[in-house]
Amino acid sequence: MKRYAKYKDSGVEWIGDIPEGWASTKLKSIGHFYGGLVGKTGEDFRSEDYSIMKPFIKFTNISNNLYVPLNDFGYVVINENDKQNLVRQYDLFFLMSSETKEDVGKCSCLKDEVGELYLNTFCKGYRIYDNSVSPLFLNYLLSGKIYRDILSNEGNGFTRINLRLDRVNNLQIFLPPLKEQEQIVAYLDEKTSTIYKSISIEERRIVLLKEYRQSIISQVITGKIKVIADE
Repeated sequence: MKRYAKYKDSGVEWIGDIPEGWASTKLKSIGHFYGGLVGKTGEDFRSEDYSIMKPFIKFTNISNNLYVPLNDFGYVVINENDKQNLVRQYDLFFLMSSETKEDVGKCSCLKDEVGELYLNTFCKGYRIYDNSVSPLFLNYLLSGKIYRDILSNEGNGFTRINLRLDRVNNLQIFLPPLKEQEQIVAYLDEKTSTIYKSISIEERRIVLLKEYRQSIISQVITGKIKVIADE
């Protein structure tokens, strides 16, 4: 990794200098937000008539993932005359309401092509219409610490933290040319994949150590292993 040849003042204190070729814009200038499920009751999520149940992106699909997983959707009744927003490939999703400031404002991207799919009530979908902006790059940008801190601090409330849509719409972002965005995404995908694999190995190692601890305790306490005290 190396630094860019030239930098310029971004004009924003919390960003500082940015590469000379990067441009400044706001989220409302490159895409639009849309709402999640509306008018649904608890019964719509508990129906046993699976023929009218359709998948939707859950809160945890967004809060726990950089990319929305395809194997863990919720299901809800969608009637023929329902007017609900369908999500599309490369849409971004924001947690607009949460019980904690750590979760509010988190985003995730639907990287894969899907069929009929909807969005959780407490979330907002965001669809980019500017062809010079990569949704995958924007997803990484907004998932970084600087923007996570900004969005988290924008949340207000006591029993539930809520994020105002106008604050998110006016969020100032800085973008390199599209080709460079794609190069950055490829680099970060590779690096994050390696990190996730390392985390998975460590998590498995911890599980095995815990199982070993339980086995030792069980064998000693039931007399399968004799403990000899030091003389």
